[in-house]
Amino acid sequence: MDSSTTEGTSGDADVGGDVDTKVSELRSVVAYLRKEKEIVDLQLELSKQENVRLKAQIEHLTQSLQETRATLAEVRLLAFNTADRE
Repeated sequence: MDSSTTEGTSGDADVGGDVDTKVSELRSVVAYLRKEKEIVDLQLELSKQENVRLKAQIEHLTQSLQETRATLAEVRLLAFNTADRE
């Protein structure tokens, strides 16, 4: 009976050691995933800021394009009127 008790105890120790190893591995995975999430969150925030900057640049360029088109139309009209007078 002593040998079966000893075997049971050593088996329990192996199971306990395996559980501790698994828990340690899972904690490492959780720590890794948390770091990765933080990196992805920062990338998302930077992408949002870049998106806002690019939208402002598009708006500015669109306004500049409209002003340039208006100026070009005025110059063309002036050139057409000058050519008609000659």
